[in-house]
Order: sequence, then structure tokens, then C-alpha cells
Amino acid sequence: MSSLSLRWWWLDRPGARVRGYTVGAGPPLLLLHGGRDNARCWYEQLPVFARSFRVIAFDARAHGETRVFDGDYSTAAMVADARAVLDAERAGRAAVIGYSMGAAVAVRLALAAPERVSALVLVGFGGNADAARPQDVPALRAAWERDQALLREGGLAALLPRRLQRLFSPAFSAEAAERYCSAFLASDPSELLRRPLPDLGIVDLAAVSAPTLVVAGEADAVFSPQLGRAAAAQLPNARFVAIPGGHACHLESPALFNAVVEEFLASHVGG
Repeated sequence: MSSLSLRWWWLDRPGARVRGYTVGAGPPLLLLHGGRDNARCWYEQLPVFARSFRVIAFDARAHGETRVFDGDYSTAAMVADARAVLDAERAGRAAVIGYSMGAAVAVRLALAAPERVSALVLVGFGGNADAARPQDVPALRAAWERDQALLREGGLAALLPRRLQRLFSPAFSAEAAERYCSAFLASDPSELLRRPLPDLGIVDLAAVSAPTLVVAGEADAVFSPQLGRAAAAQLPNARFVAIPGGHACHLESPALFNAVVEEFLASHVGG
């Protein structure tokens, strides 16, 4: 990633200042990262996708360098940020890749503004299995509070052992883990501590009109591949693929993931 010529930018939003970057040339491709990650965590995808696309990525609210001043960390605000980023980058219609939390935002963007989304790639997506309010699910609340306590007491580094175990399979190498950790640590723990439990709700997957690729890690411990397959079955124009790896299979099996996504985007977007 360091060898790429990223154009970093700031975008002022109502109640927030969003940090992001653009790299490459061609049809626009928007990348939406997962919860507690940041825009630097696409390091395995940027060198490949920037060859054919104008890649746009940004730090979601409470993540990376993005700052929130009005306390609005809602999914609706993240969707509005994504639209504003596309506007600022003059990307009228873009392909969108979303991972985990970013996949949930991507689906909601495709529903709210179908004219802005040419194709969807959803990675580590649980469909509506992630839609129960975490506030109402004791196990989810307990996991969230445990992670928040670790973050409060030891900063981002304290989250890493548990995070690596949760997001990746045992086959994930120490060298690859070190690279992920370097990108992950770019966030500000004080911002992440302000982020509340996600406010995901049930969405009508059958109303998504964009062609969609759902990618799941065969060893995903967050959302099983069966959930991804079920979500793909509810989407009217979707294909499901399982590849080796855990929840963050795009980082664990990057060559295969990138090849599958490039083939899909070439069929539906060009580039």
C-alpha cells in the first residue's frame, strides 16, 4: 500500500469530518470496511483493483481518522456519508464492496439509492441474521462490553489477540497477522470507545436490484457460510462463493478473493 499514490482527502459532513483516499483510474469502486477496522485495511485489494478502477475508501464514523462531533454513529449516518463521498468524488454510479459492518452499510446504500450502485460485493455478510438489536441479545451485548473494556484498559493493542482469533482461521500466518495489525492500529481508541452498539435492523434483501456477489470464508466464526448462502438466496440477482479463510477471508485468501471479485466486476461493471 505504501507504494501506491493515494490521494488522501477530508470531507466535512454535518456533525463529522470524514477521512478517506482515492487511488487508480477507471470506473469508481467504493470500499466500505468492517467494524473496528479502517480504510487502511484494504491493503490486499488496493494494488489489484487500482489497476482497473478508481478506488475510493474512507474511515467510517468512530474509525480511523474520521471524527464525529454530534454523537451520530448510526448506520443511517454511515449510509449518508457514503453517498456524500460519492458526490464529492463525482462518482455518479459506483460498484461497492462492503465487508462485515461495511456490507450492512452497502446493502442499505443500494436500497436507499439504487441509481448509485452498479454492483455489490458483500464479504462476511450475515444477511438479516445480524439484524436483531444487539442491545436485546445478551451474548452480543456481553461480547461488545468485553471488547470495550479491553479497549478502555489497554487500547487497540489489547483487542488484537481476541480479534485475530475471531476474524481469521488458524491457517492465517504470523507475517500476515502482523500486516493486519499494523493497519488496524491506525484507528484512534478514544473514537472507537464512543461508538455505541450497532443499530442494524431488518432490511428487504429481495428489494436490492444491483447484481451481487456474496463471499464467505469457509471458516467464518462470526457469520457462517450458511448465513451468507441464505442471504444470497434472498437477493434477486446474486451469486454466492465460499473461499478458504475466516470472517476476513479477503485478507486471508487475497489472491483468490481478488480474482473472483475482478471476474464479477468485469461482467457487471467493466474496467
